Amino acid sequence: MKSHVKTSQRTLDVVKPRLGWSWQEIAFLSTTFLGSFLLFQIQPLIGKMILPWFGGTASVWTMCLLFFQTVLFVGYLYAHLTSVYLAPRVQAILHSVVILAAMLTLPILPSDAWRESATANPGFGVLQVLAFSVGLPYFLLSTNAPLLQRWWAVVVKASPYHLYSLSNAGSLLALLTYTLIAERLLGTRMISYLWTILFVVLGLMLFRCLVWVWQRQASVAIKQSDSTDKLQLGQRRSKDQSATNQSGSVPTWTSRALWLFLASTGTTVLMSVTNFLCQDIASVPMMWLAPLTLYLLSFILCFSTQSWYRRKWFIPMMTVFSFLAAMTYGQLFTQISMTWLLSINLLALLGVFMVVHGEMERAKPAAEYLTQYFLFVSGGGMLGGFYVGLVAPLIYPEYYELPLVMILVGLIPLAILLLDGRSPLYRGRRAWAWIIVVAIFGWHGMVWSYGYLQRYNSVWSTGRNFYGVLKVSIGAVSPSSPTSPRMYVSLMNGHITHGSQLAEVAGEGEQQSLDLLPLPTTYYGEESAIGRIFRATQTIDRPRRIGAVGLGTGTIGSYAKKGDLFRFYEINPKVVEIAQETFSYLNLIRESEGDYEVVMGDARLSLESEPDQNYDVITVDAFSGDSIPVHLLTREAATIYLQHLHPDGYLAFHISNRYVDLKSVVFDIARKNGLELVQYQNKADYPTGVYQSEWVVLRRPGKNQVVPEFKFYPATMLRGKVTVWTDDRSSLLEVMKW
Repeated sequence: MKSHVKTSQRTLDVVKPRLGWSWQEIAFLSTTFLGSFLLFQIQPLIGKMILPWFGGTASVWTMCLLFFQTVLFVGYLYAHLTSVYLAPRVQAILHSVVILAAMLTLPILPSDAWRESATANPGFGVLQVLAFSVGLPYFLLSTNAPLLQRWWAVVVKASPYHLYSLSNAGSLLALLTYTLIAERLLGTRMISYLWTILFVVLGLMLFRCLVWVWQRQASVAIKQSDSTDKLQLGQRRSKDQSATNQSGSVPTWTSRALWLFLASTGTTVLMSVTNFLCQDIASVPMMWLAPLTLYLLSFILCFSTQSWYRRKWFIPMMTVFSFLAAMTYGQLFTQISMTWLLSINLLALLGVFMVVHGEMERAKPAAEYLTQYFLFVSGGGMLGGFYVGLVAPLIYPEYYELPLVMILVGLIPLAILLLDGRSPLYRGRRAWAWIIVVAIFGWHGMVWSYGYLQRYNSVWSTGRNFYGVLKVSIGAVSPSSPTSPRMYVSLMNGHITHGSQLAEVAGEGEQQSLDLLPLPTTYYGEESAIGRIFRATQTIDRPRRIGAVGLGTGTIGSYAKKGDLFRFYEINPKVVEIAQETFSYLNLIRESEGDYEVVMGDARLSLESEPDQNYDVITVDAFSGDSIPVHLLTREAATIYLQHLHPDGYLAFHISNRYVDLKSVVFDIARKNGLELVQYQNKADYPTGVYQSEWVVLRRPGKNQVVPEFKFYPATMLRGKVTVWTDDRSSLLEVMKW
C-alpha cells in the first residue's frame, strides 16, 4: 500500500504537469500568479508616489512595509476565519462583495489633498495615505494566496502547497520587472493605469473561481480534500523533517511560537537592512526592492516541491557573510565600492532568509492547518514591522535594531545544534566542539557590537525621529598652537557629516569651554564652488536673498553681510533644534545685521506654494547620509527653483556622493532649460575643517556676476552622458557608481 501511495504521489507532482492542466487548474494557477504580481507591483509604485510628500526619507519605506505587513496579516486573518467558520458558498458571497468594493475604489492614485498634512505627523501620515488610497485593493490582494490555495484543495482536490511557491514567483517577477523595466521605461502614472486594468482582470478571474467553489458541495468537498491533503502532504515531507509536526497532527503552541518567531525575525532583518541601505545610498525603489527580492526568492526556494534549503550549505553562508556585513556596517572596509557594499549585504541577507525560511518550511503543518499556519507567519511579519517601524524609534535613540537582530540570528544555528536530535552536538555532546561553536558566535556578536560602536564613536548627543538619527560629535583637529588646540563639533547623519564648526578650547580643567569659530567648513569652504559664488555675489549693491534647500548646521551663514536674508527649507525639526542650539552659524547672520528664516516642510511643497522669492543664490543640499531625495533633482523640481531665482542668480547643486554620480542628472536640467553651467571640485584641507566637495552651478546666459576662476559654458556644449529624471520616471540604476 505504501508503495502504491508513493507512486500516486509522484504521478500527481511530476507526471501531471507534463500531461497538461485542466481549465480549472489553469484558472487557479493564473489567478494566484496575477494576484501576487499585482500585490508586489503596488508596493514600490505607491511608495514612490508618496515619497516626495514626506521628504524622500528612508523611513517612508519602513512605514510602507509596516502597512503592507499589517494589511497582509488582516487579509490572512480574514482568509482563516472565513475558511474555518463559513461554508464555501457563504464565503463566496462575502468575497464577491469584497471584490466589488475594491474595484469601486480604483484607480489607486493618491489624492493631492493628503499633501497638506503630510509633515504634521509624517509616520501616521504615511499610514493614512496608504489606507485611503490602496487599503481595500491591497486587502483583497492579501487574501488571494491563502484563499486560492484553500479553494484549490476544495475544487481540484490536490495538495495546495506548490501554489505558495507560484505565488512567491509572481511576487518576485513583479519586483524585478518594476526595477529593471517599468520604472525605467514607463512612469508611475502609466504603471498605475496598467495596474488598474490588470486588477479588473483579476477581479473577473476571482469571480470565475468563486463559481467553481459555489458548485461544489461544501461539506463533502472539504472532507475529501482534507483527507487527500493529509495523505499527500505526509508523503512529500523531506527526509530531514523528523522534528516537525506529523501530517494531520494538531499544531502545538510551541510550533505556533516558532512560526511567529521565525517570521518576525525575517521581517525585522529585512526592514533593518533596508533602512541601512536606504540611509547610506538612496531611498528609492531599487534600494527597497533588492532586499525584498531576496526575501521572496528565499520563500520560493524553501517552499518549492523539493526544498533547496540545506543546513550544511546555508548556515555557513549566513555566518560568513553576516560577519562581512558587520564589517561594512562598522566601516572596517575603507573606501568600499557600492558594488561590494551591496554584494556583501545582500548575500548576508540571502543567507539569513534561507536559514529563517528554511526552518519555517521544515516546521509547516498538514494542509488542513494551512490558513492557521499562514496566519501566524503573517502575524510574525506584522510584529517585525511594528518593532522596526514604531517601537524601535521610540525606545532606541539610535539604530540599535540592526546589530541586535543580527546577533539574535546568530543564535539560530546554536539552537539547531543543541536541540536537533540528529545533531552531533545534541544537548552539549562533544564539549570541545561547543567551545569552538560558541567562540564563533561570540566573535560574530562582537563584530556587530564593534561595528555599532564605530559608527557612534565620539558622539556627544543623539536624536531620533521619523527622518532618521542625528548625532552631534566632538573631535580633535591638528592644533593651531601648543596652547590653543582646535576641536570640531559635527552634525552627523548616518556616517556622513552634514556640517561642522571649528572651536578653540578656552580655560583649564573644569573651567574649559569651546569657543565656536566663524569659519566656513566642510563642503562650504572659501575655495569651494559655493564659497566662490557667495564671495562673488557680495559685490551686489543690494541685500542678497539666499534660498537653501536643506539647513544642516547653517554653515553658509558665515558668508552673510548686512541686510542679507537667508531662507532655509528644512523638513526635520530636529535639525533646526541642533543648528540653533549647538552651532553659531545662524547667529552669525544676525550679528552681521542680516536675518534668516526657517521654512518647515519639504522644500518642493513649500516652494510650490510660495510667491516668487527672487533668490540671488539657491543651494540644493538636502541629502540624508549618502542618501539622495530624488524628487529634489527632477526636471519639475528645477522648474520650481528657476521660478524663484533672480534673472542673474545662481542655482548650485551639491553632488558629492560615494555611490551615485549625479552630474548627468544636473547636466540634463541645464540642457533642458538652456542654462550655462560649471562643475567644480575643491581640494580638502582637513586642519581647517574643509572637505573635498563637488558642486555643479547653473545660471541663465547673460549679465551674471563674474565668478573668479570659473568659466561657465552653455549646456549645448555638453558631450557627456545626460540622465533624464522626472517626477514620473527616474531610475537609480542610471547613475550608480558601480
